[in-house]
Amino acid sequence: DLVRSRGLGDVYKRQILHTLHSDTRTSWLIVVLYTGLIFATLADVVLIMDVIERIVGDALNTILAILPLFLLALFLVYLIVVKRERQPWRYLLMIFIILSVALIQRFIYYPDEKVHLVEYGMLGWMIYQAVRTSGGGVAAGYVWTMVLVLIIGTADELVQAYLPMRVFDIRDIVINIHSGILGAVACSGLSYQLGDESPADTDAQANDITQDKNP
Repeated sequence: DLVRSRGLGDVYKRQILHTLHSDTRTSWLIVVLYTGLIFATLADVVLIMDVIERIVGDALNTILAILPLFLLALFLVYLIVVKRERQPWRYLLMIFIILSVALIQRFIYYPDEKVHLVEYGMLGWMIYQAVRTSGGGVAAGYVWTMVLVLIIGTADELVQAYLPMRVFDIRDIVINIHSGILGAVACSGLSYQLGDESPADTDAQANDITQDKNP
């Protein structure tokens, strides 16, 4: 019975670890595919913005400025109405992110630059989540997010230097990094902290469970 109990515990642990490894691969695959999408659309962003601008006119700049703030405000309402969040610091975090986005937008003048704010914010969220899913801690999540966003954002601008109607702009790299960090902060404070456990914590719990199962 003792051997059988240990065998079942090992099988249970392997199943959990397999699930975690699958989640890790999926998370990094999403990062890779999303990064590929960013580079695949570099030559088309300006054209897409021109088409949209013909449809909505001068309101495009205003729409792109308001949209991320609106989505963040919507999430704040979600925290209040649906989650009924009781910890004030999470509301302060949301307000900080909203104010940070509004501040960054003061230095963004063109519609295609405002796209950077959204796309690299999402990239920062994805990278942070992938690092955490891989078992990395909070500090590792921020460091890797900053490093990878810097590399991807710089490569993005270098490619643009050789594309028609696109230019290399160091300011865009700075915007990309700030956006990526904000995405990581949002993921850290609003994803795992809203009841989702870090896979690293789940891994530790798997060890505890299997130890409990084994006398």
